[in-house]
Amino acid sequence: MKPFFTTACMALFLILFSVTVKAQVRIGGTGTSVHPSAVLQLESTDKGLLLPRIADTTVINALNPPDGTLIYLTADNSTRIRTNGRWEKILAENRTTLITPTDYTNNSNLVANATAVPDLSFTAQANKEYLIEAYLLVQSANINNGIRMTLSGPATGVQFAAIEIMVPSNQTSQTISNLSTFNTYVQGTRMPAVGQSFLARIHAVVKMGAAAAALGVKFYTETNGTAVTVKSGSVLQYRQL
Repeated sequence: MKPFFTTACMALFLILFSVTVKAQVRIGGTGTSVHPSAVLQLESTDKGLLLPRIADTTVINALNPPDGTLIYLTADNSTRIRTNGRWEKILAENRTTLITPTDYTNNSNLVANATAVPDLSFTAQANKEYLIEAYLLVQSANINNGIRMTLSGPATGVQFAAIEIMVPSNQTSQTISNLSTFNTYVQGTRMPAVGQSFLARIHAVVKMGAAAAALGVKFYTETNGTAVTVKSGSVLQYRQL
Protein backbone atom coordinates (compact mmCIF):
# COMPACT_ATOMS: atom_id res chain seq x y z
CA MET A 1 0.00 0.00 0.00
CA LYS A 2 2.80 2.39 0.90
CA PRO A 3 4.58 2.16 -2.50
CA PHE A 4 1.25 2.80 -4.25
CA PHE A 5 0.53 5.82 -2.05
CA THR A 6 4.00 7.18 -2.67
CA THR A 7 3.66 6.69 -6.42
CA ALA A 8 0.24 8.41 -6.47
CA CYS A 9 1.59 11.39 -4.54
CA MET A 10 4.52 11.72 -6.90
CA ALA A 11 2.22 11.58 -9.93
CA LEU A 12 -0.04 14.25 -8.47
CA PHE A 13 2.97 16.41 -7.66
CA LEU A 14 4.28 16.10 -11.22
CA ILE A 15 0.89 17.03 -12.68
CA LEU A 16 0.57 20.09 -10.47
CA PHE A 17 4.18 21.07 -11.10
CA SER A 18 3.77 20.80 -14.88
CA VAL A 19 0.61 22.93 -14.80
CA THR A 20 2.35 25.54 -12.64
CA VAL A 21 5.43 25.69 -14.84
CA LYS A 22 3.55 25.66 -18.12
CA ALA A 23 0.91 28.15 -16.90
CA GLN A 24 -1.19 27.34 -20.00
CA VAL A 25 -4.38 25.31 -20.31
CA ARG A 26 -6.09 23.74 -23.30
CA ILE A 27 -9.70 22.57 -23.01
CA GLY A 28 -11.43 20.51 -25.69
CA GLY A 29 -10.30 19.19 -29.05
CA THR A 30 -7.99 16.28 -29.73
CA GLY A 31 -4.62 18.02 -29.58
CA THR A 32 -2.47 18.85 -26.60
CA SER A 33 -0.52 21.91 -27.77
CA VAL A 34 -1.41 25.42 -26.65
CA HIS A 35 -0.63 28.49 -28.72
CA PRO A 36 2.38 30.22 -27.17
CA SER A 37 0.48 33.51 -26.84
CA ALA A 38 -2.47 31.96 -24.95
CA VAL A 39 -2.89 31.22 -21.26
CA LEU A 40 -6.20 29.46 -22.02
CA GLN A 41 -7.13 27.81 -25.33
CA LEU A 42 -10.63 26.46 -25.96
CA GLU A 43 -11.35 24.01 -28.79
CA SER A 44 -14.79 22.85 -29.94
CA THR A 45 -16.75 22.37 -33.13
CA ASP A 46 -20.19 22.62 -31.51
CA LYS A 47 -19.87 24.55 -28.25
CA GLY A 48 -19.12 28.13 -27.20
CA LEU A 49 -17.85 30.09 -24.22
CA LEU A 50 -20.69 31.08 -21.87
CA LEU A 51 -19.89 34.27 -19.96
CA PRO A 52 -21.35 35.06 -16.53
CA ARG A 53 -24.87 36.39 -17.02
CA ILE A 54 -25.60 39.43 -14.84
CA ALA A 55 -28.88 41.35 -14.68
CA ASP A 56 -27.55 44.26 -12.58
CA THR A 57 -23.96 45.41 -12.12
CA THR A 58 -24.46 46.87 -8.63
CA VAL A 59 -23.09 43.85 -6.76
CA ILE A 60 -20.09 43.23 -9.03
CA ASN A 61 -19.25 46.96 -9.02
CA ALA A 62 -18.95 46.83 -5.24
CA LEU A 63 -16.13 44.28 -5.73
CA ASN A 64 -14.11 46.78 -7.82
CA PRO A 65 -13.71 44.57 -10.90
CA PRO A 66 -10.48 45.29 -12.79
CA ASP A 67 -10.37 46.54 -16.37
CA GLY A 68 -10.63 43.61 -18.78
CA THR A 69 -13.39 41.79 -16.86
CA LEU A 70 -16.04 40.33 -19.19
CA ILE A 71 -19.75 39.84 -18.47
CA TYR A 72 -23.01 39.34 -20.36
CA LEU A 73 -25.52 41.95 -19.20
CA THR A 74 -29.02 40.49 -19.48
CA ALA A 75 -30.70 43.86 -18.84
CA ASP A 76 -30.02 44.84 -22.46
CA ASN A 77 -28.57 41.60 -23.88
CA SER A 78 -25.08 43.02 -24.42
CA THR A 79 -21.57 41.74 -23.89
CA ARG A 80 -19.61 44.19 -21.75
CA ILE A 81 -15.95 44.70 -20.93
CA ARG A 82 -14.65 46.72 -18.00
CA THR A 83 -12.71 49.69 -19.39
CA ASN A 84 -11.50 52.70 -17.40
CA GLY A 85 -13.85 51.77 -14.57
CA ARG A 86 -16.93 51.51 -16.83
CA TRP A 87 -18.82 48.66 -18.49
CA GLU A 88 -18.42 49.27 -22.23
CA LYS A 89 -20.39 47.38 -24.86
CA ILE A 90 -18.38 45.12 -27.14
CA LEU A 91 -19.76 45.86 -30.56
CA ALA A 92 -19.00 47.55 -33.83
CA GLU A 93 -18.35 51.25 -33.43
CA ASN A 94 -21.97 51.97 -34.38
CA ARG A 95 -21.28 55.69 -34.34
CA THR A 96 -23.71 58.08 -36.01
CA THR A 97 -22.07 60.92 -37.96
CA LEU A 98 -23.90 64.17 -38.69
CA ILE A 99 -22.38 66.63 -41.19
CA THR A 100 -23.71 70.08 -41.92
CA PRO A 101 -23.95 70.73 -45.68
CA THR A 102 -24.39 74.50 -45.26
CA ASP A 103 -22.77 77.42 -43.43
CA TYR A 104 -24.41 78.87 -40.31
CA THR A 105 -23.64 82.48 -39.42
CA ASN A 106 -24.25 84.62 -36.34
CA ASN A 107 -23.51 88.34 -35.91
CA SER A 108 -24.98 89.00 -32.45
CA ASN A 109 -23.01 88.86 -29.21
CA LEU A 110 -26.13 88.16 -27.15
CA VAL A 111 -26.62 84.64 -25.82
CA ALA A 112 -30.36 85.04 -26.38
CA ASN A 113 -29.60 85.30 -30.11
CA ALA A 114 -27.34 82.23 -30.27
CA THR A 115 -27.58 80.20 -33.45
CA ALA A 116 -28.42 76.50 -33.30
CA VAL A 117 -26.92 74.21 -35.91
CA PRO A 118 -29.86 71.89 -36.63
CA ASP A 119 -27.75 69.56 -38.77
CA LEU A 120 -25.55 68.91 -35.71
CA SER A 121 -28.32 67.90 -33.31
CA PHE A 122 -29.97 64.64 -32.27
CA THR A 123 -32.52 63.35 -29.77
CA ALA A 124 -30.94 61.53 -26.85
CA GLN A 125 -33.18 58.85 -25.40
CA ALA A 126 -34.23 58.73 -21.76
CA ASN A 127 -31.95 56.89 -19.31
CA LYS A 128 -29.30 56.29 -21.99
CA GLU A 129 -25.63 57.22 -21.94
CA TYR A 130 -23.86 58.84 -24.91
CA LEU A 131 -20.40 59.72 -26.11
CA ILE A 132 -20.51 62.91 -28.21
CA GLU A 133 -17.77 64.55 -30.27
CA ALA A 134 -18.15 67.60 -32.50
CA TYR A 135 -15.56 69.19 -34.79
CA LEU A 136 -16.46 72.67 -36.01
CA LEU A 137 -14.77 74.68 -38.72
CA VAL A 138 -15.04 78.31 -37.58
CA GLN A 139 -14.44 81.42 -39.68
CA SER A 140 -14.80 85.18 -39.28
CA ALA A 141 -14.14 88.16 -41.55
CA ASN A 142 -12.27 89.84 -38.67
CA ILE A 143 -9.16 88.13 -37.31
CA ASN A 144 -9.77 89.72 -33.89
CA ASN A 145 -13.23 88.25 -33.67
CA GLY A 146 -14.08 84.89 -32.16
CA ILE A 147 -16.82 82.49 -31.25
CA ARG A 148 -18.71 81.52 -28.12
CA MET A 149 -19.98 77.97 -28.36
CA THR A 150 -21.73 75.31 -26.28
CA LEU A 151 -23.32 71.90 -26.28
CA SER A 152 -26.98 72.67 -25.74
CA GLY A 153 -29.31 70.41 -23.84
CA PRO A 154 -31.86 70.28 -21.02
CA ALA A 155 -31.22 72.54 -18.03
CA THR A 156 -32.37 69.87 -15.56
CA GLY A 157 -33.07 66.16 -15.37
CA VAL A 158 -29.74 64.86 -16.66
CA GLN A 159 -28.00 62.30 -14.43
CA PHE A 160 -24.55 63.58 -15.34
CA ALA A 161 -22.66 65.38 -18.08
CA ALA A 162 -18.90 65.66 -18.47
CA ILE A 163 -18.33 68.20 -21.25
CA GLU A 164 -15.05 69.51 -22.60
CA ILE A 165 -15.05 72.37 -25.12
CA MET A 166 -11.81 73.37 -26.81
CA VAL A 167 -11.51 76.49 -28.93
CA PRO A 168 -8.28 78.27 -29.93
CA SER A 169 -7.75 81.50 -28.02
CA ASN A 170 -5.28 84.42 -28.13
CA GLN A 171 -3.32 83.02 -31.08
CA THR A 172 -1.24 80.61 -29.00
CA SER A 173 -3.35 78.71 -26.46
CA GLN A 174 -6.65 76.93 -26.04
CA THR A 175 -9.57 77.47 -23.76
CA ILE A 176 -10.42 74.11 -22.17
CA SER A 177 -13.36 73.80 -19.80
CA ASN A 178 -14.63 70.77 -17.92
CA LEU A 179 -18.32 71.42 -17.50
CA SER A 180 -21.02 69.55 -15.63
CA THR A 181 -23.99 71.21 -17.33
CA PHE A 182 -25.20 72.07 -20.80
CA ASN A 183 -25.56 75.59 -22.21
CA THR A 184 -22.34 77.00 -20.75
CA TYR A 185 -20.64 79.00 -23.49
CA VAL A 186 -16.87 78.86 -23.93
CA GLN A 187 -15.00 81.70 -25.63
CA GLY A 188 -12.38 81.49 -28.35
CA THR A 189 -10.86 84.51 -30.12
CA ARG A 190 -8.35 83.25 -32.62
CA MET A 191 -8.64 83.61 -36.37
CA PRO A 192 -5.50 82.54 -38.27
CA ALA A 193 -6.19 85.03 -41.06
CA VAL A 194 -9.07 86.52 -42.97
CA GLY A 195 -10.76 83.80 -44.97
CA GLN A 196 -9.12 80.97 -43.03
CA SER A 197 -10.84 78.63 -40.55
CA PHE A 198 -9.80 77.14 -37.23
CA LEU A 199 -11.03 73.95 -35.61
CA ALA A 200 -13.08 73.94 -32.41
CA ARG A 201 -13.96 70.70 -30.63
CA ILE A 202 -16.56 69.42 -28.18
CA HIS A 203 -16.11 66.15 -26.29
CA ALA A 204 -18.83 64.95 -23.91
CA VAL A 205 -20.10 61.93 -22.01
CA VAL A 206 -23.73 62.37 -21.03
CA LYS A 207 -26.22 60.20 -19.17
CA MET A 208 -29.80 61.24 -19.69
CA GLY A 209 -32.48 61.33 -17.05
CA ALA A 210 -36.07 60.18 -17.25
CA ALA A 211 -36.90 62.26 -20.33
CA ALA A 212 -35.56 62.29 -23.86
CA ALA A 213 -34.14 65.60 -25.09
CA ALA A 214 -32.40 67.20 -28.05
CA LEU A 215 -28.63 67.75 -27.77
CA GLY A 216 -26.73 69.90 -30.23
CA VAL A 217 -24.34 72.73 -31.05
CA LYS A 218 -25.12 76.42 -30.51
CA PHE A 219 -22.89 79.48 -30.93
CA TYR A 220 -22.77 83.26 -31.20
CA THR A 221 -20.20 85.88 -32.18
CA GLU A 222 -17.70 87.53 -29.86
CA THR A 223 -18.06 91.01 -31.41
CA ASN A 224 -21.52 92.38 -32.01
CA GLY A 225 -22.15 93.10 -35.69
CA THR A 226 -19.15 91.02 -36.84
CA ALA A 227 -20.22 87.70 -38.27
CA VAL A 228 -18.78 84.37 -37.20
CA THR A 229 -19.56 81.27 -39.23
CA VAL A 230 -19.64 77.54 -38.58
CA LYS A 231 -18.69 76.21 -41.98
CA SER A 232 -20.17 73.38 -44.00
CA GLY A 233 -18.34 70.13 -43.37
CA SER A 234 -18.49 70.57 -39.60
CA VAL A 235 -19.23 67.24 -37.90
CA LEU A 236 -20.97 65.85 -34.84
CA GLN A 237 -20.58 62.18 -33.97
CA TYR A 238 -22.37 60.28 -31.22
CA ARG A 239 -22.89 56.74 -30.02
CA GLN A 240 -24.76 55.10 -27.20
CA LEU A 241 -22.56 53.56 -24.50
